[in-house]
Amino acid sequence: MSQPSTTPVAFGSHGQRAVLVLIGAVFVLLGGGVLASDHSVPGIAIGAFVVGVGAVAVGRGPIVGVRVDTRGVTHRTLTRTTVIAWCCIRDIAAGSGGGSSPLPTGAPVLTLDDGRTRVLIGMASSTATRRGQSAVEQHRQTLLTQHALHRAACATC
Repeated sequence: MSQPSTTPVAFGSHGQRAVLVLIGAVFVLLGGGVLASDHSVPGIAIGAFVVGVGAVAVGRGPIVGVRVDTRGVTHRTLTRTTVIAWCCIRDIAAGSGGGSSPLPTGAPVLTLDDGRTRVLIGMASSTATRRGQSAVEQHRQTLLTQHALHRAACATC
């Protein structure tokens, strides 16, 4: 199976990544302070937990987001990395980003061959403005283009 030569496209906010790393570093420092000052069993457990949460944010923060390449869509969050192959994607639409934002958000929504849907939160934008709506649609078009390139070159799709 030959794939078209396309350059990988990464989506994600550099500001969001920096904030995640900064917050993670604060958690590591706070947890380290608890570990250094409280030698009781609950203090050690709480300190270790806070350090662990901070370490995850520091370690995974720089790589959160969505990457689109010839293999498919790679969606990285703080807790896991999911790769969705192009052959498994039936449809790409723009939908609600959900989440806890008070502003309306939109994000590309992948419909998989088995009927499940995946919202790409790493590509979410506020749809309260025309610029945000345009960004969601531009992300969707990028995904549609990459998907079409794959379908044209894949013998098994």
